Amino acid sequence: MMNSENNAAVEVSRRKRRNRRILWTFVAMWMMVVLAPIPGYFMTTDTVQAKGEFTDNPRSAYWGEVRQGGSGYTTDKGLEAGNLVNDGGEIWRVLRNDTIMPYGAWLIAFIVVAIGAYFMFAGPMKVEGELSGTKIKRWNLYDICIHWVVAVTFFVMSISGLILLYGRAVLIPLFGREGFAGLAMLCKDVHNLLGIPFAVALVMMILPWLKDNMFRSEDAEWLANAGGMFDGSHPSSGKNNAGEKIWFWMLAIGGTVLIVSGVILVMPNLEPLRSTMISMHILHSVSGLILIAVSLGHSYMGSFGVEGALDGMVTGEVDTAWAKQHHDLWYAEQMGEEAPAKGKKSAQSSTTGPAGLSTGKVSAS
Repeated sequence: MMNSENNAAVEVSRRKRRNRRILWTFVAMWMMVVLAPIPGYFMTTDTVQAKGEFTDNPRSAYWGEVRQGGSGYTTDKGLEAGNLVNDGGEIWRVLRNDTIMPYGAWLIAFIVVAIGAYFMFAGPMKVEGELSGTKIKRWNLYDICIHWVVAVTFFVMSISGLILLYGRAVLIPLFGREGFAGLAMLCKDVHNLLGIPFAVALVMMILPWLKDNMFRSEDAEWLANAGGMFDGSHPSSGKNNAGEKIWFWMLAIGGTVLIVSGVILVMPNLEPLRSTMISMHILHSVSGLILIAVSLGHSYMGSFGVEGALDGMVTGEVDTAWAKQHHDLWYAEQMGEEAPAKGKKSAQSSTTGPAGLSTGKVSAS
């Protein structure tokens, strides 16, 4: 009994230290974003714009006709070279500013409010009973490293991408044009450079994780019960539950869209048609905003939302009580036990495994 109480106290203390580290890490990242505009004041020169009354362009009618389209003659043999004015850019600008930006902002805001409301009314999902103090291996070192490379690069590119998308409307009033210019240049370079390790790490993560993210029959029940988020139940699950599998496939598909569209946008000579570039901009923005919004839910459930979930991606091990409650089918497989009977799953976890376990998968903390 005393050992159990000591283990619980040590676990609580360790989680408090971990939560403080997470908090200060986010604070440091946001401070970097806030301080980033400062170089812009030194990198740009002050300019004085001449002010005068606007007068109509006497040739506006002529250019209005040109904007109607049609190709003329030119010695330039490049694609679309005969088209003097292309309205595609204006169509993209309107679509970006009037549709993608507002709906993307509302989507992210909705997810943030939903997470906050759920946390206030339901709180984190606790492990029923006491933690066993016995650990089971969930992720190996490769899994942990590749997960955090994808997570960190995605986080930084999300911040830089949001700044580039919404910066003109939100940050110029705060930092001024000079400050935002420096921040925008920094974000563009960081965004483009981090795309390389993100792409490599994403492929290295998707391939070995495919087999554990194939949908199975128990996933339908898990989805029908929303993972027990609202009724306190614990639907059966393998190594990854249905929610994790959905996030995996969203990241796999959406991440691939981001990578392909990003490569074309960074290297426009690969596809010189303006219509293609506009399509890539739209795909990149929409897929990025959707992934950012859903990643907020994933981050919450993997850290504060589910007690003990973060341990797996930090140490590679989870408590057996947590494993039996949230991933009972996987736990039974690891323990060499029979899968729990459907509808008779117990939320309580035994503190000991079957006799003769010496595989290295379970360790006493």
